[in-house]
Amino acid sequence: MNIMKIKINYIFTILYIGLISNIYAQNNPESNGQKDWEYLNQMKNFFCKAPEECNEVDNMNLLEYLIYVDKLYASRSKLAEDFLDKYPDNPHYDEALQLFLSSYFAPRFIPEKIDKEKAEIISKLPRKGDTNAWAKAYRLLPVDEKAKKRWLNKGKGYVNKILNSNAPDERKVKIAILLFNRDYILASNNYAYLIKDSNEQDYWDSFEKFYWESMQLRLEELRDTYPDSVTLAKFIQAILDDIRGFSPKLAKDYTDRFIFELEKNNLLSNRKGTEALHLGLANNLKAIEAWEKNSTNKPIEMAFTAFDGKYVDLSKMKGKVILIDFWSTRCPPCIAAMPQLKAIYDKYKEKGFEIIGVAADGDKSRDNIKKILNKANADWPQYLDGGKDATVSYHSLYQIKVLPTMWLLDTEGKIVENKIELSQLESLIRKYLEL
Repeated sequence: MNIMKIKINYIFTILYIGLISNIYAQNNPESNGQKDWEYLNQMKNFFCKAPEECNEVDNMNLLEYLIYVDKLYASRSKLAEDFLDKYPDNPHYDEALQLFLSSYFAPRFIPEKIDKEKAEIISKLPRKGDTNAWAKAYRLLPVDEKAKKRWLNKGKGYVNKILNSNAPDERKVKIAILLFNRDYILASNNYAYLIKDSNEQDYWDSFEKFYWESMQLRLEELRDTYPDSVTLAKFIQAILDDIRGFSPKLAKDYTDRFIFELEKNNLLSNRKGTEALHLGLANNLKAIEAWEKNSTNKPIEMAFTAFDGKYVDLSKMKGKVILIDFWSTRCPPCIAAMPQLKAIYDKYKEKGFEIIGVAADGDKSRDNIKKILNKANADWPQYLDGGKDATVSYHSLYQIKVLPTMWLLDTEGKIVENKIELSQLESLIRKYLEL
Protein backbone atom coordinates (compact mmCIF):
# COMPACT_ATOMS: atom_id res chain seq x y z
CA MET A 1 0.00 0.00 0.00
CA ASN A 2 1.61 3.25 -1.15
CA ILE A 3 0.25 5.68 1.43
CA MET A 4 3.10 8.09 0.67
CA LYS A 5 1.81 8.52 -2.88
CA ILE A 6 -1.65 9.32 -1.57
CA LYS A 7 -0.27 11.89 0.86
CA ILE A 8 1.82 13.54 -1.88
CA ASN A 9 -1.18 13.70 -4.23
CA TYR A 10 -3.35 15.10 -1.46
CA ILE A 11 -0.74 17.73 -0.58
CA PHE A 12 -0.55 18.82 -4.22
CA THR A 13 -4.34 19.02 -4.36
CA ILE A 14 -4.54 21.17 -1.22
CA LEU A 15 -1.69 23.38 -2.41
CA TYR A 16 -3.51 23.85 -5.71
CA ILE A 17 -6.76 24.79 -3.97
CA GLY A 18 -5.00 27.06 -1.49
CA LEU A 19 -2.95 28.81 -4.18
CA ILE A 20 -5.97 29.67 -6.30
CA SER A 21 -7.91 30.85 -3.23
CA ASN A 22 -5.07 33.17 -2.24
CA ILE A 23 -4.87 34.62 -5.75
CA TYR A 24 -8.59 35.43 -5.64
CA ALA A 25 -8.26 36.97 -2.19
CA GLN A 26 -5.30 39.15 -3.25
CA ASN A 27 -6.95 40.32 -6.44
CA ASN A 28 -10.32 40.99 -4.82
CA PRO A 29 -9.74 42.38 -1.32
CA GLU A 30 -13.14 44.12 -1.34
CA SER A 31 -14.93 41.23 -3.02
CA ASN A 32 -18.46 40.42 -1.87
CA GLY A 33 -17.68 36.76 -2.42
CA GLN A 34 -18.54 36.44 -6.11
CA LYS A 35 -15.06 35.22 -7.07
CA ASP A 36 -14.97 32.88 -4.10
CA TRP A 37 -18.37 31.51 -5.11
CA GLU A 38 -17.23 30.97 -8.69
CA TYR A 39 -14.20 29.09 -7.44
CA LEU A 40 -16.22 26.99 -4.99
CA ASN A 41 -18.73 26.14 -7.70
CA GLN A 42 -15.87 25.15 -9.98
CA MET A 43 -14.22 22.95 -7.36
CA LYS A 44 -17.33 20.81 -6.92
CA ASN A 45 -16.24 19.01 -10.11
CA PHE A 46 -12.50 18.96 -9.34
CA PHE A 47 -11.10 15.45 -8.97
CA CYS A 48 -7.50 15.51 -10.17
CA LYS A 49 -5.58 18.39 -11.70
CA ALA A 50 -3.41 16.83 -14.41
CA PRO A 51 -3.47 13.73 -16.67
CA GLU A 52 -0.49 12.24 -14.83
CA GLU A 53 -2.19 12.58 -11.44
CA CYS A 54 -5.51 11.32 -12.82
CA ASN A 55 -3.73 8.27 -14.17
CA GLU A 56 -2.23 7.63 -10.73
CA VAL A 57 -5.69 7.84 -9.19
CA ASP A 58 -7.04 5.37 -11.75
CA ASN A 59 -4.30 2.90 -10.78
CA MET A 60 -4.71 3.15 -7.00
CA ASN A 61 -5.82 0.11 -5.04
CA LEU A 62 -9.14 0.35 -3.22
CA LEU A 63 -7.76 1.66 0.07
CA GLU A 64 -5.58 4.28 -1.62
CA TYR A 65 -8.53 5.42 -3.71
CA LEU A 66 -10.90 5.67 -0.72
CA ILE A 67 -8.37 7.74 1.23
CA TYR A 68 -7.73 10.01 -1.75
CA VAL A 69 -11.46 10.63 -2.28
CA ASP A 70 -12.01 11.18 1.44
CA LYS A 71 -9.30 13.87 1.58
CA LEU A 72 -10.63 15.49 -1.58
CA TYR A 73 -14.19 15.63 -0.22
CA ALA A 74 -12.85 17.02 3.05
CA SER A 75 -11.11 19.83 1.15
CA ARG A 76 -14.32 20.57 -0.80
CA SER A 77 -16.27 20.64 2.45
CA LYS A 78 -13.78 23.04 4.03
CA LEU A 79 -14.07 25.42 1.06
CA ALA A 80 -17.86 25.44 1.37
CA GLU A 81 -17.72 25.91 5.14
CA ASP A 82 -15.32 28.85 4.80
CA PHE A 83 -17.62 30.47 2.23
CA LEU A 84 -20.71 30.03 4.42
CA ASP A 85 -18.97 31.49 7.46
CA LYS A 86 -17.48 34.40 5.54
CA TYR A 87 -20.45 35.42 3.37
CA PRO A 88 -23.75 34.86 5.23
CA ASP A 89 -25.51 37.48 3.06
CA ASN A 90 -24.14 36.34 -0.29
CA PRO A 91 -26.82 35.69 -2.96
CA HIS A 92 -25.23 32.25 -3.53
CA TYR A 93 -25.43 31.31 0.15
CA ASP A 94 -28.18 28.68 -0.30
CA GLU A 95 -26.36 27.14 -3.26
CA ALA A 96 -23.18 26.91 -1.20
CA LEU A 97 -25.16 25.31 1.63
CA GLN A 98 -26.57 22.80 -0.83
CA LEU A 99 -23.01 21.88 -1.82
CA PHE A 100 -21.93 21.59 1.82
CA LEU A 101 -24.80 19.20 2.55
CA SER A 102 -24.41 17.18 -0.66
CA SER A 103 -22.85 13.71 -0.87
CA TYR A 104 -19.96 15.08 -2.96
CA PHE A 105 -18.88 17.33 -0.09
CA ALA A 106 -19.34 14.63 2.56
CA PRO A 107 -16.08 13.06 3.79
CA ARG A 108 -16.01 9.59 5.30
CA PHE A 109 -13.68 10.89 8.02
CA ILE A 110 -11.06 8.18 7.65
CA PRO A 111 -8.49 8.72 10.44
CA GLU A 112 -4.76 9.01 9.74
CA LYS A 113 -4.02 5.71 11.47
CA ILE A 114 -5.66 2.53 10.21
CA ASP A 115 -5.17 -0.89 11.75
CA LYS A 116 -2.48 -2.65 9.70
CA GLU A 117 -4.47 -5.86 9.29
CA LYS A 118 -7.59 -4.01 8.14
CA ALA A 119 -5.52 -1.86 5.78
CA GLU A 120 -4.04 -4.94 4.14
CA ILE A 121 -7.46 -6.57 3.72
CA ILE A 122 -8.97 -3.45 2.09
CA SER A 123 -5.93 -2.97 -0.14
CA LYS A 124 -6.36 -6.46 -1.60
CA LEU A 125 -10.07 -6.08 -2.33
CA PRO A 126 -10.93 -5.57 -6.03
CA ARG A 127 -11.67 -1.94 -6.80
CA LYS A 128 -13.68 -2.55 -9.97
CA GLY A 129 -16.55 -4.84 -10.81
CA ASP A 130 -17.42 -6.03 -7.30
CA THR A 131 -20.02 -4.11 -5.28
CA ASN A 132 -19.55 -6.44 -2.29
CA ALA A 133 -15.87 -5.49 -2.09
CA TRP A 134 -16.75 -1.82 -1.63
CA ALA A 135 -19.33 -2.69 1.02
CA LYS A 136 -16.78 -4.76 2.92
CA ALA A 137 -14.22 -1.95 2.67
CA TYR A 138 -16.66 0.58 4.10
CA ARG A 139 -17.51 -1.77 6.98
CA LEU A 140 -13.83 -2.23 7.78
CA LEU A 141 -12.83 1.42 7.57
CA PRO A 142 -12.59 3.24 10.91
CA VAL A 143 -14.25 6.64 11.35
CA ASP A 144 -13.08 9.75 13.17
CA GLU A 145 -16.34 10.16 15.07
CA LYS A 146 -15.35 13.47 16.66
CA ALA A 147 -14.65 15.08 13.26
CA LYS A 148 -17.82 13.60 11.81
CA LYS A 149 -19.97 14.89 14.69
CA ARG A 150 -18.53 18.38 14.24
CA TRP A 151 -19.36 18.29 10.52
CA LEU A 152 -22.89 17.04 11.13
CA ASN A 153 -23.56 19.72 13.75
CA LYS A 154 -22.10 22.42 11.53
CA GLY A 155 -24.54 21.61 8.75
CA LYS A 156 -27.45 21.39 11.15
CA GLY A 157 -26.49 24.77 12.59
CA TYR A 158 -26.51 26.46 9.19
CA VAL A 159 -29.96 24.99 8.47
CA ASN A 160 -31.48 25.85 11.84
CA LYS A 161 -30.34 29.45 11.51
CA ILE A 162 -32.49 29.78 8.39
CA LEU A 163 -35.41 27.77 9.77
CA ASN A 164 -35.52 30.02 12.86
CA SER A 165 -35.38 33.21 10.80
CA ASN A 166 -38.10 35.22 9.04
CA ALA A 167 -37.26 33.63 5.68
CA PRO A 168 -40.17 32.70 3.38
CA ASP A 169 -41.60 29.24 3.96
CA GLU A 170 -40.60 27.99 0.51
CA ARG A 171 -36.96 28.80 1.24
CA LYS A 172 -37.25 27.07 4.60
CA VAL A 173 -38.74 24.01 2.90
CA LYS A 174 -35.87 23.75 0.43
CA ILE A 175 -33.28 24.14 3.18
CA ALA A 176 -35.02 21.60 5.45
CA ILE A 177 -35.08 19.17 2.52
CA LEU A 178 -31.33 19.59 2.07
CA LEU A 179 -30.65 18.58 5.68
CA PHE A 180 -33.04 15.63 5.54
CA ASN A 181 -31.54 14.48 2.25
CA ARG A 182 -28.02 14.58 3.72
CA ASP A 183 -29.04 12.41 6.66
CA TYR A 184 -31.10 10.07 4.48
CA ILE A 185 -28.18 9.46 2.12
CA LEU A 186 -25.85 8.74 5.03
CA ALA A 187 -28.39 6.28 6.47
CA SER A 188 -28.95 4.69 3.04
CA ASN A 189 -25.23 4.17 2.50
CA ASN A 190 -24.78 2.53 5.90
CA TYR A 191 -27.80 0.32 5.27
CA ALA A 192 -26.49 -0.72 1.85
CA TYR A 193 -23.24 -2.03 3.40
CA LEU A 194 -25.11 -4.65 5.44
CA ILE A 195 -25.08 -8.30 4.40
CA LYS A 196 -28.59 -9.72 4.15
CA ASP A 197 -29.45 -13.39 3.88
CA SER A 198 -32.74 -14.15 2.12
CA ASN A 199 -33.52 -16.72 4.83
CA GLU A 200 -33.50 -13.95 7.43
CA GLN A 201 -36.31 -11.90 5.91
CA ASP A 202 -38.37 -11.68 9.12
CA TYR A 203 -35.38 -10.27 10.98
CA TRP A 204 -34.64 -7.71 8.27
CA ASP A 205 -38.28 -6.62 8.09
CA SER A 206 -38.15 -5.90 11.82
CA PHE A 207 -34.75 -4.22 11.55
CA GLU A 208 -35.85 -1.95 8.69
CA LYS A 209 -38.90 -0.78 10.61
CA PHE A 210 -36.72 0.20 13.56
CA TYR A 211 -33.84 1.62 11.48
CA TRP A 212 -35.94 3.92 9.28
CA GLU A 213 -38.58 5.01 11.79
CA SER A 214 -36.78 8.25 12.73
CA MET A 215 -36.69 9.26 9.05
CA GLN A 216 -40.42 8.63 8.68
CA LEU A 217 -41.15 10.71 11.78
CA ARG A 218 -39.04 13.55 10.38
CA LEU A 219 -41.02 13.43 7.11
CA GLU A 220 -44.27 13.59 9.04
CA GLU A 221 -42.99 16.54 11.04
CA LEU A 222 -42.01 18.36 7.83
CA ARG A 223 -45.43 17.64 6.35
CA ASP A 224 -47.17 19.10 9.40
CA THR A 225 -44.85 22.13 9.47
CA TYR A 226 -45.25 23.00 5.76
CA PRO A 227 -48.65 21.60 4.70
CA ASP A 228 -48.96 24.01 1.75
CA SER A 229 -45.68 23.10 0.07
CA VAL A 230 -46.03 21.11 -3.15
CA THR A 231 -42.23 20.95 -3.30
CA LEU A 232 -42.20 19.05 -0.03
CA ALA A 233 -45.01 16.77 -1.20
CA LYS A 234 -42.97 15.74 -4.25
CA PHE A 235 -39.90 15.20 -2.09
CA ILE A 236 -41.76 12.95 0.37
CA GLN A 237 -43.06 10.88 -2.52
CA ALA A 238 -39.53 10.60 -3.96
CA ILE A 239 -38.18 9.35 -0.62
CA LEU A 240 -40.92 6.73 -0.34
CA ASP A 241 -40.16 5.66 -3.91
CA ASP A 242 -36.50 5.27 -2.99
CA ILE A 243 -37.36 3.20 0.08
CA ARG A 244 -39.56 1.00 -2.09
CA GLY A 245 -36.46 0.19 -4.14
CA PHE A 246 -34.92 -1.78 -1.25
CA SER A 247 -37.95 -2.52 0.96
CA PRO A 248 -41.36 -2.60 -0.79
CA LYS A 249 -43.07 -3.72 2.42
CA LEU A 250 -41.70 -0.83 4.47
CA ALA A 251 -42.53 1.71 1.75
CA LYS A 252 -46.10 0.43 1.56
CA ASP A 253 -46.46 0.65 5.36
CA TYR A 254 -45.27 4.27 5.31
CA THR A 255 -47.40 5.14 2.29
CA ASP A 256 -50.49 3.66 3.93
CA ARG A 257 -49.66 5.60 7.08
CA PHE A 258 -49.44 8.88 5.18
CA ILE A 259 -52.68 8.24 3.31
CA PHE A 260 -54.54 7.21 6.48
CA GLU A 261 -53.45 10.34 8.35
CA LEU A 262 -54.32 12.61 5.43
CA GLU A 263 -57.78 11.08 5.05
CA LYS A 264 -58.41 11.20 8.79
CA ASN A 265 -57.26 14.79 9.36
CA ASN A 266 -59.39 17.31 7.45
CA LEU A 267 -57.14 20.19 8.51
CA LEU A 268 -54.27 18.53 6.67
CA SER A 269 -56.10 17.05 3.68
CA ASN A 270 -57.42 20.43 2.53
CA ARG A 271 -54.01 22.08 2.34
CA LYS A 272 -52.29 22.56 -1.00
CA GLY A 273 -49.18 20.49 -0.28
CA THR A 274 -50.82 17.62 1.57
CA GLU A 275 -53.53 17.38 -1.07
CA ALA A 276 -50.82 16.97 -3.73
CA LEU A 277 -49.08 14.37 -1.55
CA HIS A 278 -52.26 12.36 -1.12
CA LEU A 279 -52.95 12.37 -4.87
CA GLY A 280 -49.37 11.43 -5.75
CA LEU A 281 -49.21 8.55 -3.29
CA ALA A 282 -52.57 7.20 -4.43
CA ASN A 283 -51.45 7.27 -8.09
CA ASN A 284 -48.20 5.53 -7.20
CA LEU A 285 -50.03 2.73 -5.42
CA LYS A 286 -52.17 2.20 -8.53
CA ALA A 287 -49.05 2.00 -10.72
CA ILE A 288 -47.44 -0.52 -8.37
CA GLU A 289 -50.56 -2.69 -8.27
CA ALA A 290 -50.70 -2.63 -12.07
CA TRP A 291 -47.06 -3.71 -12.31
CA GLU A 292 -47.53 -6.53 -9.78
CA LYS A 293 -50.43 -7.88 -11.84
CA ASN A 294 -48.51 -7.56 -15.08
CA SER A 295 -47.25 -10.81 -16.59
CA THR A 296 -43.61 -11.10 -17.60
CA ASN A 297 -44.98 -12.40 -20.91
CA LYS A 298 -46.20 -8.90 -21.72
CA PRO A 299 -44.04 -6.02 -22.98
CA ILE A 300 -43.14 -3.61 -20.20
CA GLU A 301 -44.35 -0.03 -20.38
CA MET A 302 -41.92 2.85 -20.09
CA ALA A 303 -42.36 6.35 -21.52
CA PHE A 304 -40.53 9.49 -20.42
CA THR A 305 -38.73 12.67 -21.35
CA ALA A 306 -35.03 11.88 -21.45
CA PHE A 307 -32.19 13.84 -19.89
CA ASP A 308 -31.54 15.61 -23.20
CA GLY A 309 -35.20 16.58 -23.65
CA LYS A 310 -36.14 13.87 -26.17
CA TYR A 311 -39.25 11.74 -25.66
CA VAL A 312 -38.72 7.99 -25.29
CA ASP A 313 -41.49 5.40 -25.53
CA LEU A 314 -40.68 1.68 -25.43
CA SER A 315 -43.91 0.81 -27.25
CA LYS A 316 -42.51 2.61 -30.31
CA MET A 317 -39.16 0.79 -30.17
CA LYS A 318 -40.35 -2.71 -30.99
CA GLY A 319 -38.02 -4.51 -33.35
CA LYS A 320 -34.98 -3.54 -31.28
CA VAL A 321 -33.19 -5.43 -28.55
CA ILE A 322 -33.00 -3.01 -25.62
CA LEU A 323 -30.81 -2.95 -22.54
CA ILE A 324 -32.24 -1.03 -19.57
CA ASP A 325 -29.40 0.04 -17.29
CA PHE A 326 -30.55 0.93 -13.77
CA TRP A 327 -27.77 2.94 -12.14
CA SER A 328 -26.93 5.79 -9.77
CA THR A 329 -24.22 8.40 -9.31
CA ARG A 330 -23.67 6.81 -5.89
CA CYS A 331 -22.77 3.44 -7.48
CA PRO A 332 -19.07 3.32 -8.53
CA PRO A 333 -19.44 -0.08 -10.31
CA CYS A 334 -22.29 1.40 -12.40
CA ILE A 335 -20.05 4.25 -13.54
CA ALA A 336 -17.08 1.94 -14.12
CA ALA A 337 -19.23 -0.19 -16.48
CA MET A 338 -20.16 2.67 -18.81
CA PRO A 339 -17.08 2.61 -21.06
CA GLN A 340 -17.69 -1.10 -21.71
CA LEU A 341 -21.36 -0.45 -22.40
CA LYS A 342 -20.33 2.30 -24.81
CA ALA A 343 -18.07 -0.08 -26.76
CA ILE A 344 -20.87 -2.66 -27.03
CA TYR A 345 -23.42 0.03 -27.93
CA ASP A 346 -21.27 1.35 -30.79
CA LYS A 347 -20.71 -2.19 -32.08
CA TYR A 348 -24.38 -3.21 -32.23
CA LYS A 349 -26.37 0.02 -32.48
CA GLU A 350 -26.69 -0.16 -36.25
CA LYS A 351 -27.77 -3.79 -35.98
CA GLY A 352 -30.83 -3.01 -33.83
CA PHE A 353 -29.45 -2.66 -30.29
CA GLU A 354 -30.39 0.21 -27.96
CA ILE A 355 -29.62 1.20 -24.36
CA ILE A 356 -31.80 3.18 -21.98
CA GLY A 357 -30.26 4.48 -18.78
CA VAL A 358 -32.41 4.99 -15.67
CA ALA A 359 -30.51 7.03 -13.09
CA ALA A 360 -31.82 6.85 -9.52
CA ASP A 361 -31.03 10.50 -8.87
CA GLY A 362 -32.74 13.87 -8.65
CA ASP A 363 -32.24 17.27 -10.22
CA LYS A 364 -29.45 18.15 -7.80
CA SER A 365 -27.30 15.49 -9.51
CA ARG A 366 -27.74 16.84 -13.06
CA ASP A 367 -24.26 18.34 -13.29
CA ASN A 368 -22.59 15.20 -11.99
CA ILE A 369 -24.66 12.94 -14.25
CA LYS A 370 -23.70 15.07 -17.24
CA LYS A 371 -20.04 14.85 -16.27
CA ILE A 372 -20.23 11.04 -15.90
CA LEU A 373 -22.03 10.59 -19.22
CA ASN A 374 -19.64 12.90 -21.07
CA LYS A 375 -16.58 11.14 -19.66
CA ALA A 376 -17.90 7.76 -20.87
CA ASN A 377 -19.30 9.32 -24.07
CA ALA A 378 -22.57 7.58 -23.14
CA ASP A 379 -24.92 8.92 -25.81
CA TRP A 380 -27.98 6.75 -25.19
CA PRO A 381 -31.23 8.09 -23.62
CA GLN A 382 -31.17 8.70 -19.87
CA TYR A 383 -34.10 9.02 -17.47
CA LEU A 384 -33.64 11.06 -14.29
CA ASP A 385 -35.70 8.91 -11.92
CA GLY A 386 -35.98 11.48 -9.15
CA GLY A 387 -36.10 14.60 -11.33
CA LYS A 388 -38.80 17.24 -11.42
CA ASP A 389 -40.12 15.83 -14.72
CA ALA A 390 -40.32 12.25 -13.40
CA THR A 391 -43.90 11.02 -13.13
CA VAL A 392 -42.89 7.65 -11.69
CA SER A 393 -39.78 6.10 -10.18
CA TYR A 394 -38.88 3.02 -12.21
CA HIS A 395 -36.33 1.89 -9.62
CA SER A 396 -39.20 1.84 -7.15
CA LEU A 397 -41.87 0.51 -9.47
CA TYR A 398 -39.73 -2.40 -10.63
CA GLN A 399 -38.28 -2.95 -7.15
CA ILE A 400 -34.64 -2.53 -8.18
CA LYS A 401 -32.77 -3.42 -4.99
CA VAL A 402 -29.22 -3.89 -6.29
CA LEU A 403 -27.12 -1.61 -8.48
CA PRO A 404 -26.07 -1.95 -11.17
CA THR A 405 -29.06 -3.90 -12.50
CA MET A 406 -29.46 -4.51 -16.22
CA TRP A 407 -32.48 -5.89 -18.06
CA LEU A 408 -32.52 -7.08 -21.63
CA LEU A 409 -35.73 -6.79 -23.66
CA ASP A 410 -36.36 -8.78 -26.81
CA THR A 411 -37.71 -7.30 -30.03
CA GLU A 412 -41.26 -7.47 -28.60
CA GLY A 413 -40.32 -5.42 -25.55
CA LYS A 414 -40.51 -8.37 -23.14
CA ILE A 415 -37.95 -8.95 -20.39
CA VAL A 416 -35.84 -11.95 -21.38
CA GLU A 417 -32.87 -11.43 -19.05
CA ASN A 418 -32.93 -9.57 -15.73
CA LYS A 419 -29.65 -10.58 -14.11
CA ILE A 420 -26.93 -9.73 -16.59
CA GLU A 421 -23.19 -9.61 -16.08
CA LEU A 422 -21.18 -7.46 -18.49
CA SER A 423 -19.23 -10.52 -19.58
CA GLN A 424 -22.50 -12.10 -20.81
CA LEU A 425 -24.00 -9.07 -22.50
CA GLU A 426 -22.52 -9.31 -25.98
CA SER A 427 -23.44 -12.97 -26.46
CA LEU A 428 -27.00 -12.27 -25.27
CA ILE A 429 -27.34 -9.32 -27.66
CA ARG A 430 -26.22 -11.53 -30.55
CA LYS A 431 -28.66 -14.23 -29.44
CA TYR A 432 -31.72 -11.98 -29.40
CA LEU A 433 -30.72 -10.06 -32.52
CA GLU A 434 -30.26 -13.48 -34.17
CA LEU A 435 -26.77 -12.60 -35.41
